[in-house]
Amino acid sequence: MVEVERFGPELDRLWDRLKGVHTFGLWRDSSYWSWRYLDCPSVIDRLLSLLGLDGELRGAAVVRGRWLDKDVLALVDGLVLCDDSGAAQTLLDAEEAASSLLSLQTRFHPEQPETERFRGQGFESRETFFNLCIRLDDPDLTQSRIKPVRCPEW
Repeated sequence: MVEVERFGPELDRLWDRLKGVHTFGLWRDSSYWSWRYLDCPSVIDRLLSLLGLDGELRGAAVVRGRWLDKDVLALVDGLVLCDDSGAAQTLLDAEEAASSLLSLQTRFHPEQPETERFRGQGFESRETFFNLCIRLDDPDLTQSRIKPVRCPEW
C-alpha cells in the first residue's frame, strides 16, 4: 500500500466494478475524488492506494486526521470490492499503523455494503447528527449518471 497524490483511470476502473452494488450514492470516480478531496484547500486529506499483483487497483481510501476537532483518524471515503476482505483489512491496518490518534471512525449508510464489513471488523454503529443530503449543482449532470435512491426506513 502506498500514499498517492492523485487517482486517475485506475480508480475509474475500480468504481466501474463497484457502482452496481451500491443502492444509492454519489458517482465516486477519479474526477469526483479530485474535486472533493484534493481541490479543497481548507482540508488536508491523504489518499491511499492498494494494488494487486496484476497492477490493478484493489482498494483506495481517503483518510483525514483530526476529525471534527477531535483526535480521531477518519476514513472519509473508501472503495474496495465487496468480496475482497483482504484489501479492506490492509487499508484499515495501514491507516491505524500510520496514525498516533486514538480511534478510527468512518460513516457509511446502513444499507451500503461497507457497513456490514466494518461491523464484522469490530466497528460499532452509532447515531449521528449527520443528515443525508443530496444537492445537484452540475448543469451537465445527465440522467445516466444518477442512480435511483432507495431510502431506508427510519
